[in-house]
Amino acid sequence: MSRRPGWLPLAASLAVAAWLGIYAASLRSQLGEANRTLGQYANRVDGLRDQLASERLSAARLVNTVNVLRAPDIIKVTLSGRGAATAATGRVYISATRGMVFEAEQMPVLPAGKVYQLWIIPPGQGTLPVSAGIFSVAANGTFSMTGQLPAGVASTKVVAVTVEDGPNGVVQSKNAAVLVGEASR
Repeated sequence: MSRRPGWLPLAASLAVAAWLGIYAASLRSQLGEANRTLGQYANRVDGLRDQLASERLSAARLVNTVNVLRAPDIIKVTLSGRGAATAATGRVYISATRGMVFEAEQMPVLPAGKVYQLWIIPPGQGTLPVSAGIFSVAANGTFSMTGQLPAGVASTKVVAVTVEDGPNGVVQSKNAAVLVGEASR
């Protein structure tokens, strides 16, 4: 009867254990790489989701702009700069039924703590300006927005922009307009 050496099964067991350790390390490395790749794809999906939301917002603005510009009751107001904003220009298209579109160019960038405030002044002696919102311009001095007219405003005589304390502007301005224009059909 032949006898096998006693160390042979032990050596085989050690070889299998070493191979299993190497295999487990390889699987761990592959899993780590898969997790990194999955993280990259998740970040890309988040970026695409943000881009889609931005594109939807742009599309909604475009639809609102087209609706206002095609309104049968549209009023155009061309605004010109005054004071520190003499180079500034602006346009407002107002429809009592569909809202408004406002664009400004060459507006000075304001210091921290200041905002521009858009005002609509309805026709009639002694009517008070109604705030149509606050805004800050881009670094190149431009701004555009679409939206609804402020509650209670059915028509417009004058549109103006003032510089106010931020972040929320004021209820009634005491400041001179830096951009102003009178409504025409």
